[in-house]
Amino acid sequence: MGRSMPELSLPDEVGVLNGLLQCELSSFLTYRHVLDKLKGSPGTGQLSRFVSEHEASAEALRQRIRALGGRPVDNPGIWGRWSEGVVDTDRIVGTVADLDALKQEEQQSAAEYRRALSHPRLSRDCRELIECSLLPRVELHLELVNQLLAGAPPNF
Repeated sequence: MGRSMPELSLPDEVGVLNGLLQCELSSFLTYRHVLDKLKGSPGTGQLSRFVSEHEASAEALRQRIRALGGRPVDNPGIWGRWSEGVVDTDRIVGTVADLDALKQEEQQSAAEYRRALSHPRLSRDCRELIECSLLPRVELHLELVNQLLAGAPPNF
């Protein structure tokens, strides 16, 4: 019989989850900024819902981190600095850049979730949270943002 890989140590798993939490916090900030600029534009109702969903994802990550005995981060860290750079740039460029910033944010979040899932020792609980809730949510957001960038009416 083959031996199964041990799960990540609790501090390592908390670190992975805190990294994902930082992505969610950054996404929240970017969406808030874009929504402030695009008030009343087509698709902003869905984008507002996505802000709430990023908050819910962040809270799910916080709860899991606490359940593991860890302390959740309270700021987006390096992801926030990246988001600030995008926000500063798109003050100049406009709506397409705003939507592109959201697309980049969601692509980065999806990549981070997939990276976490590729860790062979991620616990089953964390893997299930990411696969069943967090990653599908980001993928749905990315689909809508791509529709908006293509000029198509949102299909949600």
